[in-house]
Amino acid sequence: MRFGKYHTLTILMIFILILSATVNDSLAQNQEEFSTDDVNIVVWADDISRLPSKLASLSEGTNSVVTNASEVIDDSTIDAVIISKETLTSATVNTVEYSDLHKLIDNQKQLLVYDATTTDIAKHLSLKMPVTETETTRYVVASAVKDINGKFITGGILISKDASVDDPKIDLTQDVIDYVTSTKNELHDASQNTVNETSPHWDYVGTLINNWDLCNGSGGYGKYNEVVAAEKAYPDSYSDSYSFWEARIKQQTIGGFSACEKSNYRIATLRTRADPNFLLYDYGPTTTNPEFTDTASVGIGLEAGSRGATFNLAKEWSFTLSGVNVIDHSDFDADYSQGWAEWSFGYDINSAPAKYTYLSEPGITARIEDGYAFVIYRAINTYWREPPFPYNRYVFDNWTHAFYYGCCEDNK
Repeated sequence: MRFGKYHTLTILMIFILILSATVNDSLAQNQEEFSTDDVNIVVWADDISRLPSKLASLSEGTNSVVTNASEVIDDSTIDAVIISKETLTSATVNTVEYSDLHKLIDNQKQLLVYDATTTDIAKHLSLKMPVTETETTRYVVASAVKDINGKFITGGILISKDASVDDPKIDLTQDVIDYVTSTKNELHDASQNTVNETSPHWDYVGTLINNWDLCNGSGGYGKYNEVVAAEKAYPDSYSDSYSFWEARIKQQTIGGFSACEKSNYRIATLRTRADPNFLLYDYGPTTTNPEFTDTASVGIGLEAGSRGATFNLAKEWSFTLSGVNVIDHSDFDADYSQGWAEWSFGYDINSAPAKYTYLSEPGITARIEDGYAFVIYRAINTYWREPPFPYNRYVFDNWTHAFYYGCCEDNK
């Protein structure tokens, strides 16, 4: 059968439309298969009575209690399993539990352990994995999972010890759900991307999340939430004496005007310090700008020939400054230190960032001597104001976070 050129063109267009529709249907199906709208967290059966009610309540749904790993591994709808520290500890001598918990981590199921740290997970399961530690009185929900490429994703959620259990306004359950959702995204990204291990790259180490509620009932100041994610530069061939690490610090403030009951408080100033235990290599933002500008830029990558780095490795981002100004107080040659980064963020007291949610994202790069963890000393100073009164209320806290690989080595 012969066709004229117009018939041929018509048939070709129809074929392209059918092919396009097929591809779009396939993409839509893949998008439907991956969704973070709903995450499914199940509870280890023996731990229902050991968890605070806000976490034990996760067991109230359908098929939300499990007794062994085989119930979870082949179920694509389950994202995470939460256990108590007692179960984790008993796995040291209980070979069945030990094997089950390993299977969960190895098969992209997030293991969450209440009132524990990533060091505890590494120790009791004999895992050499990225570990995060912090000096704080807050409760920690620690997590560990391997992505499809066999790399660990670990982290901890830090929450006020009393509030996490007793305060009805603190949604501990939602905090855990948010964390699982974030890690689910990372697992998905890892399944879509591969890294050339021989090329310079940043290797994710771990995340620490700190939730600081200053509402204290009605009329409170507000909230401060922080996420610190650390990465290590690879390959390590540039030096036998040290390695390079970077931390992206997400600082979220929420004024009492929107976060607390019957409150008119707003955040007036946030002043924070990031002081590494060794050399401060770079930090950002570096611009002192008392005016309310649009954005702040952060560039903390490595530059060949600069302070010991032998290759270039980019790391940069930006964040909005609308209604907020930033002043740089950093010092590369601070007393008793090899430099610290410090910023103050001033808020227009009548602006939306002062009353509602605002996110700033400074960061640092540090050169750490071999054998040591990457430690960041964090000084958090918050100043809150209740118009029409002209004076501020001052609340501060200090945290120390450590990131390193391995559980059983002598990390100094």
